[in-house]
Amino acid sequence: VVSKSITLHGFGEPVLDPHLTKRISVLENKKIPSYFSCNPCNVKMDLFAELFDARTGYIKFAIDSLDDEEAKKIRGRKADFTESYEKVLEVIDMKEKMEAKTIMVLTMLNMFGDLSQGEKFLDLWKGKDVYAYVKSLDNKWLLRDSGKTEQSLVENENHYTGQYCEYAWTSITILADGSVVPCTQDINGT
Repeated sequence: VVSKSITLHGFGEPVLDPHLTKRISVLENKKIPSYFSCNPCNVKMDLFAELFDARTGYIKFAIDSLDDEEAKKIRGRKADFTESYEKVLEVIDMKEKMEAKTIMVLTMLNMFGDLSQGEKFLDLWKGKDVYAYVKSLDNKWLLRDSGKTEQSLVENENHYTGQYCEYAWTSITILADGSVVPCTQDINGT
């Protein structure tokens, strides 16, 4: 998906961008597919109707936990899993009613190595018009002081260990202020 489209997210929340629909319309008029990942707790149904009308290529919802309280700890007080799940189901229904061609992607970040949570997550989306997957946490250093995992699981198991990072040669990142940086992880443009 990423190599075939313009990705409209980085370290912020794209559905809070007041120009998101306009950006997508411009890309679509130039036949450039768009893609963004967002947090379902920020879903506003009128915005998603506009996004479907703008012919958004891909929308990914990132879900971090199937537990309401754990989701709040990770994403903040509004990140209730149950409410987010219901919102995503509404978006899926709206997509069907509007006959939108947008590809819906659901992902759960496997932060603590609990495979049973991943299986439950995948079961939630069976039979629905979505692509769902569980993503491994590449950079486990952030868990070091969390007390959530054994030290053996904290070791950095990034898939770039032993190989180079291709992003500097295959993509660019445009920050909110218009600055261009060669790395997707360069949040401050340094």
